[in-house]
Amino acid sequence: MSKRKLQWFVESKRVEGWNDPRFPTVRGVIRKGIRVETLTEFMLEQGPSKRSNLMEWEKLWAINKRIIDPICPRYSAVRVEKASRINIENIPAEPEAVSVPMSKLNLALGERPLWKSNVALIDFIDADTLVKVGEKVTLMNWGNVLIKTKELQADGSYLITGDYLADDKDFKKTNKITWLADGTNLLKVEIV
Repeated sequence: MSKRKLQWFVESKRVEGWNDPRFPTVRGVIRKGIRVETLTEFMLEQGPSKRSNLMEWEKLWAINKRIIDPICPRYSAVRVEKASRINIENIPAEPEAVSVPMSKLNLALGERPLWKSNVALIDFIDADTLVKVGEKVTLMNWGNVLIKTKELQADGSYLITGDYLADDKDFKKTNKITWLADGTNLLKVEIV
């Protein structure tokens, strides 16, 4: 899209500005998480020809992933809206912290604490689609949980109960779920 057409969105305040992550501007894609090295490599792959060259957005994201994977630490996040809870009945209620690598791809980044608790918060969509009574799910970086009950609550979230399977190390056929320990020092963040 041309800058002339994008200017209408900026002037009518339909976007935050020229750096809005929805914009196909350099400032917009950088705010979206694209690295400058990615843009440089992407442009060099197009070559200096004056001829039109159509490249897909997926190519840009693939280059960016290859560049940031080895250098970025990994954290977990759960959407606050209708976050569902898994009550794990066979572990202590007192939260505990264990150390896990910041990135399995680059151990030099160090370690971070991973809090475990008998109540795990998960995304509503994961609870709705991936969690089924009588089946196992894998809580990432922790282990398998056998789901015993799943009830829809008045606020639209799910209340789930399950048992932690400490000896079960079979993760191949289970659904993997991102989670956070409830009752620990959680931060609210805005993800662009």
